Amino acid sequence: MQSGSEDNLEARYAIKFYELGKNATETYEMIQTAYGLTCMSRASVFRWHKRFQDGREEVRDDERCVRERDVRTPELVDKIRNFLDEDRRVSIQTISTQFGVRVATIHRILHEDLNMWKICAKFVPRVLSDEQKERRVGDTREMVELITSNPSALGSLVTCDESWIYCYDPETKRQSSQWKYFDSPRPKKARQSKSTGRLMMIPFFDSKGIIYIHWVPSGQTVNKAVLPHF
Repeated sequence: MQSGSEDNLEARYAIKFYELGKNATETYEMIQTAYGLTCMSRASVFRWHKRFQDGREEVRDDERCVRERDVRTPELVDKIRNFLDEDRRVSIQTISTQFGVRVATIHRILHEDLNMWKICAKFVPRVLSDEQKERRVGDTREMVELITSNPSALGSLVTCDESWIYCYDPETKRQSSQWKYFDSPRPKKARQSKSTGRLMMIPFFDSKGIIYIHWVPSGQTVNKAVLPHF
């Protein structure tokens, strides 16, 4: 008498043969008739029928990865650490494929052994170059020295900012909120977009408030050439 695993292997050969001219339901009925109580489950028959239909040739199971306790070694942890140092955006599936280890094992190595988590990058106005960072550090140190030697100098500093001003800026959802009774209808308003017309405003201000507002002509880039000279 054949074992259950041998019966399943033989049934897979039959499914592969039936797949040529039968659908999954007809294949299951023929397998059930041929093997009776030892027949594969309906789900298994449908799964293998789909695999052969998609072009699979092998009827045996794919080789399984060795158990986690055999592969989760310090050597593997070091290899994954070095692999991540080369590319921090690599996916867990890619790591799993690269080292032939289950995804669940990679999860545990990343979180428990390496104490690493994948997060999204945050948006910032701009990413500064090393030269720009060094210049900002130098300017900051000069400012600290100036204020330390002459505290009153802080009151005479002038700085600026920039902002787009639209010809029409629609009311926000929060701004349109209003009180209503439980049985009164909900207020409505038409959806509106910001106008296409806009101007760049550069306000200059000191410790007491705004001292000057400069409007950048349409189509010009904000640089030293368009800024006013005091």
